[in-house]
Amino acid sequence: MSNLRWKKVQNFLEAHHFSAVNAAKISWWGLSRTYPLHVASKEGNFEVMLLLMKYGADPKQRDGRGKTAIAYTQLALRK
Repeated sequence: MSNLRWKKVQNFLEAHHFSAVNAAKISWWGLSRTYPLHVASKEGNFEVMLLLMKYGADPKQRDGRGKTAIAYTQLALRK
């Protein structure tokens, strides 16, 4: 089961062009950065969020706008 969970994380990282669980993706103009946990939060992908944290994603990490993934989760839940 653990291999399936890790594969799900790897697929998510690949699909969103991240190199690792805590790797930032920086915009082409260099002014904005985001992390896998933030993207999963914005998508409302709670299963992947939990898996990312299980594999070391930092829920306190702030993106280029100074927001944590939890802030995006709150926005996703309001939709």
